[in-house]
Amino acid sequence: MASIARRVYRTSFLLSSVAIIVMVVAVMLVNEDLEQTMLSLDFASHRDFLLGQNATDEPLHWHTANLTAIYLPKKEIEKTPLPPMFTELPADYAGEWEEDGKDYLINVEDTDTGRLYMARDITFFEAREELFVWVLIVVSGIMLALNFLLAVVSSRRLVRPLVTLSDRIRATPVGPKMPHLKLDLQDEELVAIANTFNQFLEELERYVKREYSLINLASHELRTPISVILGAAEVLESRSSLVKKDAETLARIKRAAEEMQINITTMLKLARREENTFVSSTIALPALLEAVIEELAQTYPVYQRVELTRVLEETVFSDPVLVKILIRNVLQNALQHTNQEILIDVANGRLTVSDNGQGLSAAQQAKLNGEINFDAQRPLSGLGLYIVTLICEKLRWSLSVYTNEKGGTTIEIGYT
Repeated sequence: MASIARRVYRTSFLLSSVAIIVMVVAVMLVNEDLEQTMLSLDFASHRDFLLGQNATDEPLHWHTANLTAIYLPKKEIEKTPLPPMFTELPADYAGEWEEDGKDYLINVEDTDTGRLYMARDITFFEAREELFVWVLIVVSGIMLALNFLLAVVSSRRLVRPLVTLSDRIRATPVGPKMPHLKLDLQDEELVAIANTFNQFLEELERYVKREYSLINLASHELRTPISVILGAAEVLESRSSLVKKDAETLARIKRAAEEMQINITTMLKLARREENTFVSSTIALPALLEAVIEELAQTYPVYQRVELTRVLEETVFSDPVLVKILIRNVLQNALQHTNQEILIDVANGRLTVSDNGQGLSAAQQAKLNGEINFDAQRPLSGLGLYIVTLICEKLRWSLSVYTNEKGGTTIEIGYT
């Protein structure tokens, strides 16, 4: 992705370079045209002088340091030998000739009485023209170098206010009360951007405040009925007046209420993003895994379906409550969505839970892998896996979901 500074630099340097090249080409063309015009006028003046000083029916040979001229009447044109520079040249010819290290401009012109051959020594003009070209190249190179420096400096100067505004936006902390951007910018466009961002911050603050208010309200409104359910269940259980089947039903209600209470408490803590609500300690993963299996065995046939393929004595330093909820939800999801065997592997900094069921869909796997955001309108497959993603994000653990060789789903959690 190209930066604005580089784009401004490239545009400025390109435009200036094109202008310099156009100027150089124009100067060279004008110089060439000026040289041709001067030589044409020089030829015309010498022609008039020579024809005016000589009888038109007699040959004329004229030679000076810079000019060689031969006039032949019409009757002498075919039989008079000419120097190599004029040999076999047609009438009205104009061109260049090089001889003995010198450059000549040849001009052959027919008159009413004969033909005039003229050769002008332009070696000096060619040398001066070559020197002029080299000077022009050097000056153009210097101008391109200065253009490069000016383009770099100007692009940085133009982009500096944008960088300043970007740094201020990047440094704005996210929270209930976010500082607004200062409007001490010199450019009207940047002030407009800063004003728009400040309006966005105001709306975001109101949204965060509403979210915190909802969380605090939910913390009370959700916990109260669950506490009532658990209290009533304990009262019924203490009376010991229920038949066996009713007692089993009451136990399931109590376990479901306790599970809901734990999930709600965890969700509220995660939603608040409070760092001091979690306490970390050293956790032995095999012991914690065994405790989770014992709890789930009261509801699911865990010992008949779950196989521990490899469980090494690994420990992590983290919050025990979060880790337990994480393992519980992953294993419980596998138990709920398949009737086949479930394999658990704990080794080398990875907790892997594999099942042989239908597996999660591609969309569900993409959501768990973080490739697609969760949508309340289209739930993943229950609250459990959503809590898994939140806990992994909170603990900064990696989460990978993919389809295994048997068509089921494998969830791999990295805790190193």
